[in-house]
Amino acid sequence: MELHSLLPIFSAIGFYLLWIVMAQNGTIDALDSVRKTGIYPNGRPLKTSYVGIPLLDGAISTLIAFTDALTGGNDPATRLVMIDVVSTLQSGGLWVIIESIRNGAGPVGVVLSSVWPLLWNGFGAGFILPIYYYLNLKGPDINKPLRLNYAKTLTVTSVLALFLPSFIVLPPFQVTRSAQDNQTFAALFQITPTIAAVFQTILASLTSPKAASGQYAAKVPVRRAYFFSGLFSAAAHIYAVLTAMYSTDPAVTWSRVYVPSPSDVVADSEWTVLEGALLFIKYDWIIINVSSALWLYLSLKPYLNMKTAFDKGSTSLLIVLSTLIVGPGATVSWGLRLRENWIR
Repeated sequence: MELHSLLPIFSAIGFYLLWIVMAQNGTIDALDSVRKTGIYPNGRPLKTSYVGIPLLDGAISTLIAFTDALTGGNDPATRLVMIDVVSTLQSGGLWVIIESIRNGAGPVGVVLSSVWPLLWNGFGAGFILPIYYYLNLKGPDINKPLRLNYAKTLTVTSVLALFLPSFIVLPPFQVTRSAQDNQTFAALFQITPTIAAVFQTILASLTSPKAASGQYAAKVPVRRAYFFSGLFSAAAHIYAVLTAMYSTDPAVTWSRVYVPSPSDVVADSEWTVLEGALLFIKYDWIIINVSSALWLYLSLKPYLNMKTAFDKGSTSLLIVLSTLIVGPGATVSWGLRLRENWIR
């Protein structure tokens, strides 16, 4: 079996762990109850009107009920795992933009590519991200530098539209916000990938493209964007991991932050939504790590002279160690930065 065939399997596993388990343990029913009543069991209100269209408001409210349970309370462990996950997925939004441009997408195509981050924000990266990785690998083999006007604006786009919003929504320190404010921020944050894609196309249209000889000069700003993306994700990951390991807060432990504990989810309790959402995001994080490491390996493979089992094993080990130390967001970003040197 080809290695890339593992990605749909990861997606299927992700779907089961995220959605089937959440249905079985009562989390979906609890979220639906919060959406209908507009209030959590602990008395925290839920904002239920966003765009004025009942069907859309219902879907958004359910998503925000999930997100707000993890980001709006006083549980520091949930914030830490969310910081790790969100920083990785925001970097993923940059990867999607770059890959779409590399595949020849114009302004409309770049904006449409943001559907992928919207999908993994809404349905779980553990389910959607492996599908994106698989289709990316099975797509046309287009190895060429980006158009210079698009490349030059990537760093500004990623910093302003992807990384800064995540810092505002999930700062490393506790920020006191009302329930409505936190939920409004969370709702706006869901569409930052589309905002980034639109921002990117506008900036690119205002930047003068150069002649074909300038295509190779585009590598410099692309590599810069990957560098800052990796730096952002690595800082978030290292902060979350070190805090989980060394915090003196008894509510923050390694297992509480990262280890799935299905027994913590008790149906029809005050904490069903919180514990169910936390279990979801922990499973999500595991699939993100495994699938991202595999995608990076397969993305680099055509450019590496790996003739022996030792070559393949050492490359795999390096990717795994990097993923553990600096996180999947930084590992993939810096790996793609390296690949940019080899693209002709």
